[in-house]
Order: sequence, then C-alpha cells, then structure tokens
Amino acid sequence: MTRYIIIASLFLTNCIYGQHSKITNFEKIIFVTSMCNGLCSSYELQVDSNKKAQLHSVQVYKDIIHYPEIDTNRMGYFKGQVSEPLFDKLLKFIKTLKVDSFSDIEESPLSSQQITIIIYYNKKRKIIKTYSLSKNKPNELISTLFEICEKSELVKTDEKFIIEN
Repeated sequence: MTRYIIIASLFLTNCIYGQHSKITNFEKIIFVTSMCNGLCSSYELQVDSNKKAQLHSVQVYKDIIHYPEIDTNRMGYFKGQVSEPLFDKLLKFIKTLKVDSFSDIEESPLSSQQITIIIYYNKKRKIIKTYSLSKNKPNELISTLFEICEKSELVKTDEKFIIEN
C-alpha cells in the first residue's frame, strides 16, 4: 500500500510541476543568427550527431572592440568536424536543456540579434527563437554554438549549401 501512495504522489508531483522533455537521442542542431543594428556577426550552422559541421558565415567582423571591420577571410561556406572537446561541451548543454521550458520570444528588443536554434532529438523537432538581449534563453548553449562558429577549424569550400532556418 505504501508503494502505491509513493507512486501516486510522484505522479501528482509530475502533473503539478510538469515534466520537461530531456534530450536523450540528439540528431542535429541548427543555429542561425541575424545581423543587428550594430556589429553582430551572422551565422548559419548545422552540427550533426556524428560531429560533422556545415557553416555559412554570412557576415563576420574582425575584433569589434578594437577594429570593427568586416573580415572577408572568415566569410563564406565551411565544412568539417567539430573537435571532440567542443562537441562534448555542446552535447553536455544539449542533454541538460529542458527544451519544453523555452517558448518563442515575440518582441524584438531594439537592435538585438535574433537567434534561432532548431534541435532534432528523440525523433522530434524543437525550434527556439530568441534574441541576444532576452532574459529567457539558453546562454551556455548559445555561447558554445558561437564558439563553434568562431573557433572551429572548419575548411572553406566552394560548395554552397542551404541550412534550414
């Protein structure tokens, strides 16, 4: 009888507080950033579960604090593998993400960069649309995705590809 009471109380706790979906079977992630009314670099990135990455660097700036100039060398199409440590870091944030806790932000803060994250997991697809100045956003995940865009050693290619957004 005690076991049934414990099970019932666990069930009711889940009903009251809600249970967020956890990502157990990561398939791929897409990260798209817009330009802003400032010096925001714009990226379109896709990383698959096998560490393959495709990056379209639409507009990239050199050191925006000291030398805000467009960096044409870092713009274009890139392909390659995400390094093991960076991929592990990405997976850590993806697997701890409570995807149901994010809802789209409708209003754009003035001159804020729009960020779209599309995660394919557990045979589902979740879209998170947010802005760089929004409070409810997955900061660690976004930072890691920017790190992949800016620091991965992907190879520039002449092959053009389209990344979903």
